[in-house]
Amino acid sequence: HLANLCRINPSLFSKTFLEDYATKNDLLRNSYVKSLRKTLKKQGQATLFKPNKTLWSLAKEHAQWSGKYGKLGHQHYNKRSSKSNYEYFCENCQYGYSNALDIYMDLLIDTDIPDLGHRINFLSKDVDNIGVSIQPHKTYEYNCVVDFGGN
Repeated sequence: HLANLCRINPSLFSKTFLEDYATKNDLLRNSYVKSLRKTLKKQGQATLFKPNKTLWSLAKEHAQWSGKYGKLGHQHYNKRSSKSNYEYFCENCQYGYSNALDIYMDLLIDTDIPDLGHRINFLSKDVDNIGVSIQPHKTYEYNCVVDFGGN
C-alpha cells in the first residue's frame, strides 16, 4: 500500500513512486511536487495505517451520498467524526479518478490546495486508522472518501 510505504519510508517513496509519477505525468516542475519532495525529505517515520471497518463504513456512506447528489466537500463532517469514536478524525475527498494511485498522488501532491490539508492528513502521526471508499459520482464519474482516525 503506497500510503504505508510513504509513512514508513518517506525518502524511498519520494525517490521511487513520486519521481516516477511526476515524470510520467509531466509534473517534475510543479511547485506542489517540489514542496512534497521537501516535506518527505524532512518527514519522520509514522506508524502504518490499519484498515478500520467503522471508518470504511463512514467513508462509503459519504461517498455514496456525494455521488448520488453530485456534491463536493465534507457535508455532515461533524456527524461522521462523532460516529467514528476517535479522538482525532480527519477526512479527504477526491473527485474524478477511479485508480488508487491517481487518487493517492492527487491528494498527496495537493495541487492548488493552499493549506495542503490532504497531504497533512495522509502524513499525520496523529492518525493510524483508515477507511477508504471509491463510489460513482453524478458529475465527476467517481469520488473517493478517505476517513482517518487516531487517539
